[in-house]
Amino acid sequence: SRSVLDLVNYFLSPEKLTAENRYYCESCASLQDAEKVVELSQGPRYLILTLLRFSFDLRTMRRRKILDDVSIPLLLRLPLAGGRGQAYDLCSVVVHSGVSSESGHYYCYAREGAARPAPSLGTADRPEPENQWYLFNDTRVSFSSFESVSNVTSFFPKDTAYVLFYRQRPREGPEAESGSSRVRTEPTLHKDLMEAISKDNILYLQEQEKEARSRAAYISALPTSPHWGRGFDEDKDEDEGSPGGCNPAGGNGGDFHRLVF
Repeated sequence: SRSVLDLVNYFLSPEKLTAENRYYCESCASLQDAEKVVELSQGPRYLILTLLRFSFDLRTMRRRKILDDVSIPLLLRLPLAGGRGQAYDLCSVVVHSGVSSESGHYYCYAREGAARPAPSLGTADRPEPENQWYLFNDTRVSFSSFESVSNVTSFFPKDTAYVLFYRQRPREGPEAESGSSRVRTEPTLHKDLMEAISKDNILYLQEQEKEARSRAAYISALPTSPHWGRGFDEDKDEDEGSPGGCNPAGGNGGDFHRLVF
C-alpha cells in the first residue's frame, strides 16, 4: 500500500514537459522540452491533506471511489526547499464511508494534546506520545486508538481516510526564536484545571457508554415483533458493520451490542 509521504513526494516530484505538453518559451518563441518543479518554502502551522478518493471512469462513464489503503504516519516530515524538513504530528482524520462520491457518511477520529517542541534532533523523528484518541460519529463520541485509525480500511474496506490534519511541531533553538513571531503556541491552562477537565471528560464518556450498554440490553430483551425495527431494516446502507454508520450502534446496520468501540 502507499503511504502519505509517498503521495507528498509524488506531488512534489519534478514533471517533464515533453511532446504535446512542451513549455512555450517566450525568449525563443517556440515550444521547448522543460521540467516543472514544485517546492515548499515554508510549512503551515496546520497541514491539511486531502486524499483524492474520487475519480471519473471513462470506460463506464460513472464516478467511482478509489478504495486503495493509504498508510497514515503519526509523524510526517514535510520536505521543504533547500533540503530542509518540518515535523508534523497527526491530530485528526476524517473518514468517508461508502463507495460513491454522491452518497455515504463521514465520521472523524481526533486526539487531544497540544503541540510540543522536539528537544533534540534525535527525538524530532519520533511521534508524539500516544494521547487519547476519540471517534466522533454524528452525536456520539467514544474512546478509540491510533490502531483503529490506521487499520480502518483493513477492517472496513469501504471506509477510507479522506482528510488528514497535521499540526506543526515547534522547533527549539535560534531558528525557533526567530520564527516565534510567526508561530504562536497553543494557550495553556493551569495543570490542575487541565487534569480536572480530562477526568470530567472521561467520566462523561464512561456514563455515555454505560447508558448505551443499558439501552442495548433493554432492546435485546424486547419480544420479537414483525413491526419492531422495521425502520432499521429498511434504512440499511451498503457499508454494514463499519463505524461510520448513522444508527445507534455507530455502524450501518448490525447488532445493537456494537455500541462501544
